Amino acid sequence: TILMAMNGIGIVGKLEALPNYFMRVKQLLAPGGQVLLDSSDIRYVFEDEDGNLELDPEDGYYGELDYRMQYRGIKGEKFDWLYIDFQTLSHYAAENGFTAELIAEGEHYDYLAKLTRS
Repeated sequence: TILMAMNGIGIVGKLEALPNYFMRVKQLLAPGGQVLLDSSDIRYVFEDEDGNLELDPEDGYYGELDYRMQYRGIKGEKFDWLYIDFQTLSHYAAENGFTAELIAEGEHYDYLAKLTRS
């Protein structure tokens, strides 16, 4: 089992990197192995008062964010981080020979998923 807790899937950075992620996971997993991961669907950040999404398609996937760490006066370099909704994760999993199963959903748009090789 590969455990990617606390939005560990975020290290993938961008949707376009998911095929490489799945290829590497295939190399690491023993037969019958699984990946347990959690993430959050942050679409609520982009919803208006009526629940409509205010997204510009030219901005790319809404879950791709830039982060920068800072401690006191020291700032690190920006890096990519991914929050992926379960439906998008399932789509990429299927395209790359995996099945995504929703294990649990939290109260704050978060979820726990299991990936297994198809």
